Amino acid sequence: MIRKIFFISCLLILKNMVTGQTGNTDAIIFNFNFNQSPFHLEKEYITDAGEAVRIYKMKFYISGLTGVTTKGDTITLSKEHFLVDAEDTSSQIIKVQAPKLQYLVFTVGVDSLKNTSGIQSGVLDPSRGMFWTWNSGYIMAKLEGVSSQANTAGNRFTHDVGGFRSPFNSTRKIQLLIPQNKINNTSVYIEVNLAKWFTGKYSILLTEQPICHTPGKLAMQLADNFVTGFTSLEK
Repeated sequence: MIRKIFFISCLLILKNMVTGQTGNTDAIIFNFNFNQSPFHLEKEYITDAGEAVRIYKMKFYISGLTGVTTKGDTITLSKEHFLVDAEDTSSQIIKVQAPKLQYLVFTVGVDSLKNTSGIQSGVLDPSRGMFWTWNSGYIMAKLEGVSSQANTAGNRFTHDVGGFRSPFNSTRKIQLLIPQNKINNTSVYIEVNLAKWFTGKYSILLTEQPICHTPGKLAMQLADNFVTGFTSLEK
């Protein structure tokens, strides 16, 4: 009997290795880059439009974290909101418990219910600096820095992307196909290219638009740009 159980176990392991079904997903890890160059806060980078930028703050919310397994099942990974902060490496690792995933789906931003539910705690606490007003709601994503092209005091630029009411709803849903090359990799790696903030879908020039502090056309363009910078890589 023991030999039979051992033999069956070996067959199952071999089958999983062949079909790529081994391993679970235990973490989603966000990494930042700037046009494939490693990203570091306050280091100077050049945008695709030729503007020099030094970014000293980058944060964004994600919510509605779900996945599609390699068997085609859709599962909820977490009902929480997460605040990913370029300054806090621990915030860039989200622990999950799931089978091996083929797709990862999430929303960049805070859901409308949380925007209208009064004072929140944890990562949604207004003290995190990611909240405007009860009328405008949460800042979904924030990018701040300095640029010699910004005609502002201290050459500072501040882009706070927010708004949860139509027609200026800044939340964006992302679906990423997860590479399946390494069957034993238990982490999903998400690269965030911050260069796309300026040129993902629209060309945003800091000489013309260094400030975004309210819902509106510019916030919608920045939201559209930002989500083009997300890709899933095999590590």
